[in-house]
Amino acid sequence: MILRNRGGWHRVVLALVATAAFAAVVFAPSVSAARTTVQVTVDQQGANDEPGQKDLTRFTTDDAAPAGTLVVSFNHDETGFSGNNTGDGCFLFDTDSDGNANAALCVTFGGNPSMIQTTRLFTCGDASAFKCTNPQTEIASFSSTCGVAVTATDPFDSNAPNGPGDAYPNDTTTACNIVLADIGAGSGVLLDVCSYPSQQPNSDPSDCIRHGNVNAVTFQSFTATAAGRTVVLRWRTASEAGTAGFNVYRSQAGKLVKLNRSVIASKGAIRGASYRFVDRAAARPGVRYRLQEVTVAGKRVWVASTLVAAV
Repeated sequence: MILRNRGGWHRVVLALVATAAFAAVVFAPSVSAARTTVQVTVDQQGANDEPGQKDLTRFTTDDAAPAGTLVVSFNHDETGFSGNNTGDGCFLFDTDSDGNANAALCVTFGGNPSMIQTTRLFTCGDASAFKCTNPQTEIASFSSTCGVAVTATDPFDSNAPNGPGDAYPNDTTTACNIVLADIGAGSGVLLDVCSYPSQQPNSDPSDCIRHGNVNAVTFQSFTATAAGRTVVLRWRTASEAGTAGFNVYRSQAGKLVKLNRSVIASKGAIRGASYRFVDRAAARPGVRYRLQEVTVAGKRVWVASTLVAAV
């Protein structure tokens, strides 16, 4: 099951039984097995939560993929790109069961409308679950295939938070038939898919969709409000079963800066709890903050982001 770990909009997970639903987005890979169940996870934070080509809107997986393959797709909100601008996304895999990425299958697309440019496979430095860290080596030959097309599958209409999407009802859809033997280990596990700036999968991710079980925390809100020279961050959870605590990050000069010295402990409330954190840096409207959940199992998952709002 593929799941979106973001805060804001209530989680929407759709199980689509009709064969045609997924066939509409799997246009490049050739897969002979009949598809029976497609699961779609929609970005919990709604439309336009990340700018331009960074914004992922949904993720789909086909539970009936043939043995040894993984049939998946993900959507970018933008449907075309000017000049040399591109959209970029990578599927990240863990092959040694430590929760970090050992391999990444990356797709780059551009043009207007969007068209595929490259599909690349890398081995990674095993230091992050959300990017392909150095040492990073590109693999010259592999069997996995991907395709890119503009499809009428944007999940955010005018009734969605911050909706509709930029080109509603259209998104750029990347669909891949991943041959697991390419990943280099029989025990390879898909961690997540992330978007990156400028074709750099070893940079901090712009947006991620997590693979695995539903994360322990369910969010109701996450806000950042300028208050004099400081920024007050507040978040409210609806449930926290299995959550150890939280980390707060500020996006600064294209990098994420962790603000709390130690994990902000979960209040352990089954029905949820409220939290407050003060960033004493100079308050500037438009600065983005990201919230990370730390589970009792030690996993770190991006769950929400927000921009500074004036008082």
